[in-house]
Amino acid sequence: MTIRTVSFDIPSSPYCVLQLMHLLNIIGNVTDVEAHARKRRVLNQAFSDRALRGAEPYVHKNLDRWLELAQQQISTGEEWSKPMNMAHECNYLVFDILGDLCFGKSFDMKEPQSDIKNIPDAMAAFLRLMQPIAFSPFAEWWLWMKPRGLDWLLTFAVPEDIKTWQKFVATNLDKRTKVEQDMQGSRLGECAARKDFFHYLFDAKDPQTGESGYKLNELYAECEVLTIAGSDTTAIVTAAMTFYLARNPRVQEKLAKEIRGTFSSADQIVSGSKLQDCKYLKAFISETLRMTPPVPADLAREVLPGGTTVEGHFFPADTKVSTCLYSLSYSEHVYENPFVFRPERWLTLAEDSEGDSSEQVALADSGFCAFSTGNRGCVGMNMAWMEMKIVLAKLIYTFELRQEPANNLGGGSPTSKLGFQDPNVYPLFDAFVAMRDGPMIQFKARE
Repeated sequence: MTIRTVSFDIPSSPYCVLQLMHLLNIIGNVTDVEAHARKRRVLNQAFSDRALRGAEPYVHKNLDRWLELAQQQISTGEEWSKPMNMAHECNYLVFDILGDLCFGKSFDMKEPQSDIKNIPDAMAAFLRLMQPIAFSPFAEWWLWMKPRGLDWLLTFAVPEDIKTWQKFVATNLDKRTKVEQDMQGSRLGECAARKDFFHYLFDAKDPQTGESGYKLNELYAECEVLTIAGSDTTAIVTAAMTFYLARNPRVQEKLAKEIRGTFSSADQIVSGSKLQDCKYLKAFISETLRMTPPVPADLAREVLPGGTTVEGHFFPADTKVSTCLYSLSYSEHVYENPFVFRPERWLTLAEDSEGDSSEQVALADSGFCAFSTGNRGCVGMNMAWMEMKIVLAKLIYTFELRQEPANNLGGGSPTSKLGFQDPNVYPLFDAFVAMRDGPMIQFKARE
């Protein structure tokens, strides 16, 4: 089986879930090739090495508090914590990180007293509503109706929880804008600026034209989508990581040995050469991404005028084409025993005695597409990798994990419907991003 990255542009189809909602003219769904290229050039500045160094402290701040709250779930005299639904807990953590980075303020969803914990579930429900419309024969009619009154009607369909969240976002964006404007007029200027995503995008220029990167309304829309897309996708993988840690004690201890052998304390775990050298950590995350692609279904693309040929097959203009990432991730042509969680498949025998041949690892890499690929690939990929590595390393350094003995939530069952029967595979429900529930995990402090 040949897997390759196409070198030509096949832009996003207009029948994208986000376009059927209100989120138009953002990088994720703009169909004009030149407009997309401009947005990407500007947005890349928020994910440069310099920007990621500025973002990392906000990851640590929220993660350390999240781990502290998990520790508090271990009652006096008990070894193991109360069981926690990691689909929810990971949502809270990652939403808070992205809130800090995009809006200048954590949402504090992870805090026990938070009154907005239901926001991720409300968003998921709205996506479940919109997903079938995007793939229905009515999608073209829906798009035509949007500027003709449908957008106005949709405001009544938006759940109250999301309206509350949008007001919260708007308020914080206004405040964050004022801070940035005041900072530009200050003598301290760049030195005192808060180095978050908003900072790098606020006054960004298109490096190709020198023109202003984003108008304020564009910037606000991108920040909102970065929070939704960035938090939901990373939260999916983080929850899945806890599932596979708990289901695979051998793997968990092997990873803990690597992390605790590399760092002498959790506080030492930061981006850099030491973390980069943790090969089993990266292999574990890669295997989780393979088995739990955050956007599991097909991302629609539309063939440009003149048509295109892929693997000897000609597709005429306007054809909708796509690849189902979930199917690719479980292809037996690429991955031996694809339903078995095995991080070693990403390591050569030279790197790990339980690894695979260089040819097998290269084949696995050729099928890895968790962040999409080409010029439509995830612009925040490096941020996601940094975040996942730090979260997993600190988590496994601090705690031992196990599945709640009496609760299989998050795992398949032989009596479930087709596709949800394997107890050792984290089940996903497709609604543009992957819907999930569980696992129910307990934590035990490592000595």
